[in-house]
Amino acid sequence: MSRIDDFYISKEQSKNKTAPEYDKSQYYIGKISKVDFGGGIVQTENMTVLRQRLNHRDVLTPNTVGYLVVIDGAEGVFLGQIIESYLNNSDSIHDAMAKKDENVLHPNLKIKLIGVYDDDYFKLAGEYSFGIGDKVYVANSQIINNYVKSIQINSSSSTDIDDSIDFAKFNSTINNDINFEISADNLLDHHLIVIGATNSGKSTSSLAILDKLHEKHGKFLIIDPTGEYRDSFSNEVDVDVRTLGKNLFFDTSSLTNEQWIDIFHPNQNSQEVALLNAIKELKFKKYVNDCPQYLKSLKSENVDIDCVKKYITQNPNLIDRKGCTMDELKFLQEEWGKEELVNYPFELKYLSRQIYVDSLKLKKFGYGRDAVDRFDFDAFTYGINEWLIEKTKHYIIEYRLLDLFKSKNKNDISSVLDKFINGYKSLYIGLKNNKFPSTIGKIVIDYVGKYLLEKNNRDNPVTLFIDEVHRYAKETDDDGNYVSSLIELAREGRKNGIFLFLTTQSPKDVPPIVLNQMGTLLIHRLTGQNEIAAISNFLDSNSIAKLNNLNQGEAILTGVNLLQPVDLKVNLVKNRPQYNQTPHLVNEKNAEKIKILKNARHK
Repeated sequence: MSRIDDFYISKEQSKNKTAPEYDKSQYYIGKISKVDFGGGIVQTENMTVLRQRLNHRDVLTPNTVGYLVVIDGAEGVFLGQIIESYLNNSDSIHDAMAKKDENVLHPNLKIKLIGVYDDDYFKLAGEYSFGIGDKVYVANSQIINNYVKSIQINSSSSTDIDDSIDFAKFNSTINNDINFEISADNLLDHHLIVIGATNSGKSTSSLAILDKLHEKHGKFLIIDPTGEYRDSFSNEVDVDVRTLGKNLFFDTSSLTNEQWIDIFHPNQNSQEVALLNAIKELKFKKYVNDCPQYLKSLKSENVDIDCVKKYITQNPNLIDRKGCTMDELKFLQEEWGKEELVNYPFELKYLSRQIYVDSLKLKKFGYGRDAVDRFDFDAFTYGINEWLIEKTKHYIIEYRLLDLFKSKNKNDISSVLDKFINGYKSLYIGLKNNKFPSTIGKIVIDYVGKYLLEKNNRDNPVTLFIDEVHRYAKETDDDGNYVSSLIELAREGRKNGIFLFLTTQSPKDVPPIVLNQMGTLLIHRLTGQNEIAAISNFLDSNSIAKLNNLNQGEAILTGVNLLQPVDLKVNLVKNRPQYNQTPHLVNEKNAEKIKILKNARHK
């Protein structure tokens, strides 16, 4: 292990062994007076050693907290951080402070052990520790630079590829110009979430990371609900930019029954059944229209096939079963319930009309032995379905759902995802379209998540970036269980080469089952007690105490691949547009117009 003196000589001096050392004593602050498993206490010589001073290029402020120190121990050179500074409470201390006699004031500094120096890096100390009487020095720029290089516990998996991402600078009281670098693997391989209150710099940090990931040819898929990033990568030849409803569409075969229920919100009684039955019938009708040979092959020994065919064909766009018997209905239900029709498309524009013609009830026709029970239009059943009929009609028109669902389109989401999975381009999916219902965002994420889990290859790793994830991850079923493909992605995505990159301003609204799978957190300013409590397990008490006071762009990075939480100042990305600025309440243009009007009225 290196001597501590090696840290306090310049590069020029290190080449010339006879050159004098820096005056190491100017960095000296005291000796260890107490040791425990987490660190210890430094007993300073007197208050004068804590004065702010400039040593070479190092601005030292040892009278505060948060700065790094090194300890010259018998078992090696140890790195620590001052987390508390205090004077013992006694009459003599109070008298000395009143008289401003600094020579008799001996502050105590609480130190947290970070690591031990070994083989050009600081590493986790393990069983090693400093001891009582060991000397303590303020860390200079050279030590801080070495610490920054040592932050990553795991080295990159590939020595041939430079996958380092330098999206921020180390936030230090000595030097704020030290670049912070971390490999893409160490940042993202256990999933990453960026957390912060509004206007804390969360979006800027996300774009800085995406920018560097793109620079290293990392493949990503952005799902952007607000349109913040819509032009950030629009000029890149290797990013496919799509906006839902413009150049990206769903096929009606893509959605599950649960997702159709999410869109139209029927009640959980008869209306839910009526909606799903109508969808099954429309799928069956389209199948019949697409496959004319089907009717020719239709046979049955129990019902009149000609009558069945009439119910199927008497309306060109709908299944009109008015007049059919219960046996004929059972036959039809078996036909449209076949497995091959589950994922078949249908014509959405006929949905409300299909529910209307399904407003039937068994009624008796004829007399005596000739009486037959047949389905006929029923006003009471229509009354039950009327609200659902009007609602589906309203949703289809108001939210222009026909612009979202287009069958056999080259821009269908499954085709776009296939190109993304099998190609080299990254993909941007914008959801900023006020004409579509809010549930569409959750549907897109569920669909994309399940598609990637099923078809992505671990040899083709992708980063799935989802902005404001708390909007989509809190859905629960009747039993209170969270239902989202995000949960499965968080648990199983890494096996399929899918790594989550999430952002949220409300960590308490992210399901714990997802949050606990995040191996790396970049945390900006948080003020809400509930928000801080949601992430308290990921930080020590000292880092938690900082969260309220972080400035815009400042953040704490913590994760399983890091030596300890790191204070960062995120770099601004100047060449990528981002629509995240808060508008000003005072409008100078309006003021100018009002001034002109006032002058005109005065004249």
